[in-house]
Amino acid sequence: MNFYTSYYANLKNIPMDFACIGISRICPEWLKGDKVQGNFYFFDENPFAPSIELLSDIKSGKIDHHEYILRYYRELNGRFNFKSDRGNNLRSYLEDLKRRFFDYSDIVFLCYEKPDEFCHRHLLRDLLLFYKVPISEIPIDKTKDKSRVDRSKKIRDDDTQLSNQLF
Repeated sequence: MNFYTSYYANLKNIPMDFACIGISRICPEWLKGDKVQGNFYFFDENPFAPSIELLSDIKSGKIDHHEYILRYYRELNGRFNFKSDRGNNLRSYLEDLKRRFFDYSDIVFLCYEKPDEFCHRHLLRDLLLFYKVPISEIPIDKTKDKSRVDRSKKIRDDDTQLSNQLF
């Protein structure tokens, strides 16, 4: 079973044998109730969703992308304790997801932003790759997600010291 990322508007293009899990703080209205696609799941207590405070601060302009990255990784560290367990809690959580969604071929983490836009799912993907968990963005229109490679390199170049401190 593989892990992928994508965005809600691309849900219609994701195969029905993929479990699609929303990792945003709020579920889109068009995916609630009887409108929901059979392979879509949304949990109110998702450990990958940024806090309300973090979302409020970035949307209001109180913080920039760099500060968002720092705080998002700190939030995840608070939930998974990266420094003390070297990613084992995170990998264990992912294994639990695989067991829970065993009847699907793969798992896709979804949120709102398009592949070329700043988003916490790209940060999550970078974190999983750091811990050697294979994950990639589902390509759109049969093109590869080039934004991830460019953005990830910039994050690694800009925040190498941060990742050493957090992870």
